[in-house]
Amino acid sequence: MAFYVIAMLYSCSDKHDNARSYPAQVNEGEQYAFHLDDSTAQIANYIQIADSGDSLRLVYLDGSTKSLCVFNFSDFEEDYKINIAAEGPNAVDLPNSGGVYFRNDDSIYIYDCLNKAYPIMNSHGSVVGKISIADYDVNKGYMPQLRATSISPLTMADGKILMSGYPSYAASDTEDPARVPTMALIDTTSKTIRTFAEYPSEYKTVDSNKWNPFLYLVPDYCVGDGNAVVVSFPASDSIRVYNLDALTYRSYFAGTDRDIEISETDNPYDESHLYGSYVYKGIKYDRWNDVYYRVLIRPVRPDIRINDYQGVNVPRPISVIVLDHDFNKIAETDFDDYHGSFIHMFVSPRGLSIHSYSDDDDYLKFRTFSLDPKP
Repeated sequence: MAFYVIAMLYSCSDKHDNARSYPAQVNEGEQYAFHLDDSTAQIANYIQIADSGDSLRLVYLDGSTKSLCVFNFSDFEEDYKINIAAEGPNAVDLPNSGGVYFRNDDSIYIYDCLNKAYPIMNSHGSVVGKISIADYDVNKGYMPQLRATSISPLTMADGKILMSGYPSYAASDTEDPARVPTMALIDTTSKTIRTFAEYPSEYKTVDSNKWNPFLYLVPDYCVGDGNAVVVSFPASDSIRVYNLDALTYRSYFAGTDRDIEISETDNPYDESHLYGSYVYKGIKYDRWNDVYYRVLIRPVRPDIRINDYQGVNVPRPISVIVLDHDFNKIAETDFDDYHGSFIHMFVSPRGLSIHSYSDDDDYLKFRTFSLDPKP
């Protein structure tokens, strides 16, 4: 039955009859393949690109070995591994980790979502500090449940911690989504939290019985040029660009040319909904080319039988959308048979990279997409 429903959804809605002509297109290039040791799995809990300006490193949180692995972009080998202690003075409650921010070798933030705190480690695995935000003043009535992935990261902007999340328990199913903030700007000096980025009009409710929270209720974001915070809601064709000081925003169309609708459902966890619906994932700033990437995950093709695959390994068609410096749409290109963990994306001089499952457990792989011609 799920196969039939997905086939009907796909055949009725995934046509690209309204495709426009754009000045650029997206091409797939050489993939990244980072070499893993025997103890490291290719399914990460979290990834981050540590960009010092002079060099890039891939920081990889491996929950199975309770370690942070740091890879270089020269030979794609592991530079070193940081073992995260479970007990003793350097213990970090890793199962409750809600993200990692590798600021530098001596300052690695890990968000402990249960205790609302940020243990700070160094590259030797020693805890050198801790920030607790449990008693910080919040400027609005609701504080989102903060949760970080590589597309909705734990990061810093203008010296403040920035995170996104989903509605707190205080935001009931009757709450007006336009009043429910999804992001937090945390000032550790003044010990205050400014929340912002309330849900757009596409969200008629924030009830997790209507929306799958991890697919649709957590916005993705990036910090772009000039410390602009660019927020992408998974059910919206538009993005918002926030001024970090005033937290005011402007909206820009950043959606597909397809005639689609993304809305709540009575069965948000049903297989036919999970694999037969659209969802926007990721908004990434490419500082090398001064463009932004956004990805539309499209319904599974009707010839794919999802029971033949395991979980997120089900092949999905995707569309890569590119915006220029001024948030004008300059490209939308379709790709078939993507299978990987689409919450793991990053940008590098090669362009946008998205995690891809590998048949070889010795490698962590990413498909890479670049703009042609370059700006």
